[in-house]
Amino acid sequence: MRKNRKIAAAVGAVLLILIIMIAAAAIRNGYPLKAVYLEKEDGDGIFVNLTAEYPFTGTIPEGELYDEAGGEITEQDLNSGDVVNIYGNGIMAESYPAQYHGITKIERTGKPDVYTGIRALS
Repeated sequence: MRKNRKIAAAVGAVLLILIIMIAAAAIRNGYPLKAVYLEKEDGDGIFVNLTAEYPFTGTIPEGELYDEAGGEITEQDLNSGDVVNIYGNGIMAESYPAQYHGITKIERTGKPDVYTGIRALS
């Protein structure tokens, strides 16, 4: 029984690493990472990748955060549930939650529909 748990944990860790690596490769190729922004109770924010469905943290670059029309906004203008496109170097730290230190630009694209929002929060 213990051996099965260890194997299951190892397989889960490998799968998580693969998902993060695939997402990083897509971002490095110029594709934005689509995520939802969520504000935690302590006021800090966290993102959830809407494609691979994993949470990650990242520093929002000053002067590189834009709204739907392309206008510059601040982190205070982001609300829980906002969907964003995140651009950067694609390198995620292999931790939980993952850490994206190479964010270069974020574009808010709108609010999620009910299905997307529920999926991101579950």
